[in-house]
Amino acid sequence: MAIKMKGIVVIAIAILLLPSIVGMNIQKKETQLQLNENHDYKVVIAIEKHGKIVKAYARMVNATTSKFIFHWGDGSITTIYANKNAVAEHSYERNGMYKIRVEAVGKEKYRSNVEYAYIGKDDCVFVGSNDCENENGHAIAIANVVTRGMKATFEAYGNWLHRWDFDNNGIYDTPWINEKEIRHVYEKPYNGYAKLQVKNGNETDESLIRVIAMPEQEDQKQDKIEDFVKVYRGHEYAQTFIPTMLNLTKIKIYVARKGIAYDDIPFYQILSLLFPNLFSNLLGDLYIEIYEGTPMNGRHLKEIVVEPSKISKYGAWLSIDIGIILSSWNKHYSIVLWQSGGNERNYYKWYYATGNPYPNGSFYYLERGWKEDSSKDFAFITYGEPTGDEPDGVEERWAVIIGGPNLGEHGEVGSIDVRITRDVLVQRGWDPSHIWTIYPDESNLKNVENAIEQMKKAEDMDDICLVSWSAHGSFNNGVYTIYLNGALTGKKLKSWLDDFACKGMLLLAETCHAGGAIYDLAQPKRVILAACAADRLDRGVKLNWKYYGSWLHYFLADQTGACHNRLHFPPKDPVFGAKDGAFARSDPDTSSEYKGNNDGWISAEEGFEFYCKWIDEFTKKYPPEMKPDPQIYDGYDGDLNVVKWRE
Repeated sequence: MAIKMKGIVVIAIAILLLPSIVGMNIQKKETQLQLNENHDYKVVIAIEKHGKIVKAYARMVNATTSKFIFHWGDGSITTIYANKNAVAEHSYERNGMYKIRVEAVGKEKYRSNVEYAYIGKDDCVFVGSNDCENENGHAIAIANVVTRGMKATFEAYGNWLHRWDFDNNGIYDTPWINEKEIRHVYEKPYNGYAKLQVKNGNETDESLIRVIAMPEQEDQKQDKIEDFVKVYRGHEYAQTFIPTMLNLTKIKIYVARKGIAYDDIPFYQILSLLFPNLFSNLLGDLYIEIYEGTPMNGRHLKEIVVEPSKISKYGAWLSIDIGIILSSWNKHYSIVLWQSGGNERNYYKWYYATGNPYPNGSFYYLERGWKEDSSKDFAFITYGEPTGDEPDGVEERWAVIIGGPNLGEHGEVGSIDVRITRDVLVQRGWDPSHIWTIYPDESNLKNVENAIEQMKKAEDMDDICLVSWSAHGSFNNGVYTIYLNGALTGKKLKSWLDDFACKGMLLLAETCHAGGAIYDLAQPKRVILAACAADRLDRGVKLNWKYYGSWLHYFLADQTGACHNRLHFPPKDPVFGAKDGAFARSDPDTSSEYKGNNDGWISAEEGFEFYCKWIDEFTKKYPPEMKPDPQIYDGYDGDLNVVKWRE
């Protein structure tokens, strides 16, 4: 990879070793980033990989720097302020392939080349965000897709033949190829999946990759111009904005350049080596960065570097391709401008207007920390494409309810759990058309995947989603499996659930060893209620030789009061009487015994407290090893409200 430093093109040595897909759990590689062919300025980088944790050590040799910036490839960055040495560590939440880069920033910014880092189990492979491995668990390929408007670029990494079905219609649009990159132009807007099929010898496998190809549209805009600021070393500026479309495709900023730039000087490469101090204040490259949040506490998303020659001397709109999917809607993002060179005579101009012309954002400047001036706004335009996940202003609820076969003496319990769960949701106001039910004889993996996919297409960022299953299950060697009409691993279910946009998702895991679901499915915005721990068994509520449901589903959804009528618990609800399911009652919300907040809703958390109390009572005569030990994972901010019992 070529690196430009004051106009000198030099060669960088890779800083990261792509770990072998089959190999040790701990890998370490030390390499050098050579900054100058004739001098020994360099950064030495050592990388260690411990499972999902990557540790990077950086040090400058014969040069100083003010900070090291580690870009981890998942949207996270770590900044270490140091002159000579820095150590940074990052833990990845998900398995996958990541692009990792390290920068050393002093008078100049020294950028390392990019390498791919493999994070995950040694026998796994990742295609986009989806798992793709053959029957023997061997790696097949790694792929990605980048869209710009109606144009899509598909990338595949690996030494295997592959082919693409760009609109997933069952007809492959390419022959078997081994090109790393292939482009496709969609004739009309497309929000769906492309299929990648790969072949390694006689083995083949395939996976779906999400594609959103939409004409870009102007989104946010402030085009008034009154004055400008000077952007040079130590003088950084930012503008915040609130997008309405999640696919940020492009931005424009109104800028100009003033003074002498490094690329204006003949023989600059030689002269800068002979007289480095003479040229240190020349106009350098302009850095444009995108942050999620404000500049003082935001998360770094993207950096673009523009050479001085690409910027007008007289003022003009500078167009910059971005191409990132934003994670959140209706919140601030930031455009930040800075450069490593320049002075009061050599600078970039970023134009602005006064009188708060853009009410959804603010002007920021760096002066002993970031300061806000809400009376001004810089000139900028953002462009985007709707992803289909943008909120519609209406909070809706969606559910997929799955019953597995062969539960109970006559196999009827899976059907009971599906029915009572649907009934209580509808009774409490859920739209029946928003609920997909899969009974035991229908519970093949294709039907489950199709139902989840339909829910994914319907939901958006305002909504709450629920997925429940009651079936046989196991948790062996870290692998959680649900036995429907086919074995569904937690890892496979995770791949189906990962791309949801909803603000909250409730998962009800009703199997033996249900706590194992948390290992694969725990994520922010989710709540997982597991009927029992990963090392315990799950059973049903059987009274008078009749099943009324599995443990968790019964004490969440029952409306018959069978346990109360037979065993005299739970007590009658003060509003709804003898109903034994938390979602059919009022007291999980009103009683401090269940940590209720009395807001008129029964939340997942309140329902779990209710379940824990009464399943403990139901199994009080069981030996300790047969008690369920229910488990909860709560990654939702606040209470995840499920059903409303009071207006």
